Amino acid sequence: FVAPEGRKLAVNFWGQAWCRHLETYCGYETRLPRGRSYLRAGHVYNLAVEQGVITAEVAGSSLYEVEVRIAPLKASAWARIKETCQGEVASLLDLLGGKLGDHVMQVVVDPEDGLFPGRREIRHQCTCPDAADLCKHQAAVLYAVGVLFALLVSIGVYDLQQLTTFSRRTPE
Repeated sequence: FVAPEGRKLAVNFWGQAWCRHLETYCGYETRLPRGRSYLRAGHVYNLAVEQGVITAEVAGSSLYEVEVRIAPLKASAWARIKETCQGEVASLLDLLGGKLGDHVMQVVVDPEDGLFPGRREIRHQCTCPDAADLCKHQAAVLYAVGVLFALLVSIGVYDLQQLTTFSRRTPE
């Protein structure tokens, strides 16, 4: 995993939206900045993303193993989002690039009903001795997900064929 350079951790729309979403979680105000620092310093290694599970090793005073589990987006929620936004996305490229109208943007990044998981839908553990709900190592891995644009895979919205139904249909 390559540490991000510059001011922004994530350079694409979805990664930036994920990072902003993380920062809405109450109670993590002191942990998230430490995680960003660890990520920027290049302390995240062997990041692996599979549907629902993200694993990595994070260097601190030792090398710690981190696992993050994200509940998949419910089929009913995905269907509602697609129905609400039907015909408002010009192409799959626009969707992936975050070139979305205001209405679609509001729907997909809505903190309660959008694509991103709520705080209770994310479970994380770390082998470090910190007993806090979110340690800096876990925070670094959560930010790394945004940097890699791996979120759509981790929450189960990974099938490009599925995503194409979100875009405008061609006239017949």
